[in-house]
Amino acid sequence: RMIKDHLVEEAPRVTTWSCGVAIVLSGAYRTLPDCNASVVTHVINSNPSMKFHVYAHLTTESLSQAEHEKAERAVWATFPCVAGVLFETNSAVSTAVRKDLPAIDQLPRGSGTARGKAMNIVKMFRGIGKAQQLLEAGSTRSCAASTSFRQYDLVLRLRPDLCFCGPLELAPLVGSAGRHLWLPWWSTKVEWAFDQIAIGVPLAMRESLVAKSCGSAAKPSKRFRRLSLIHISEPTRPY
Repeated sequence: RMIKDHLVEEAPRVTTWSCGVAIVLSGAYRTLPDCNASVVTHVINSNPSMKFHVYAHLTTESLSQAEHEKAERAVWATFPCVAGVLFETNSAVSTAVRKDLPAIDQLPRGSGTARGKAMNIVKMFRGIGKAQQLLEAGSTRSCAASTSFRQYDLVLRLRPDLCFCGPLELAPLVGSAGRHLWLPWWSTKVEWAFDQIAIGVPLAMRESLVAKSCGSAAKPSKRFRRLSLIHISEPTRPY
């Protein structure tokens, strides 16, 4: 269901596969081992005609060098093609945020579910941005070498703690996705968007990221609302 006309235009692409999808993950690593098998089963394996590359920015608690290498190897081994992965510790992320935003700890505590969560919200946006940087930087991995982010037919942005209980069919979105951004839920009445799963063409997904950073965690900016937002239909909402 199209809500509004989308102002983002997709540039012409040269695609080397019948259909390419970039899965972009950002968030805490601790839940990924419990959920990544469901992504492989219900997203990657359920769309056999599509080629998937995974880009992941993941945060951890302080790990020894051996533990860090073990976690990184686990990510590389989980998905058919991991094009890029970056680990950061929570303490390093907090330090980076305070360097960029020295007054972060003096912000008003707010209210409701976001009360006292300014640091967490900024860290979340930073992680999404870092994952996007991995996507746009490309990959030297043999399975994804020389791939421009514009070559993908779809970009699927996920949190690492989302588990799928049934197939996410992406074929209906290919070819018709150039003017749309797919979300599980959004409302014009309260102007809230649930975008822990978001699907769209590369430039629309980049635009949504820029627009989200201009708004709040739950209430996107007007720039975000200029996108054409589509409710993912019930058959493709298995999470």
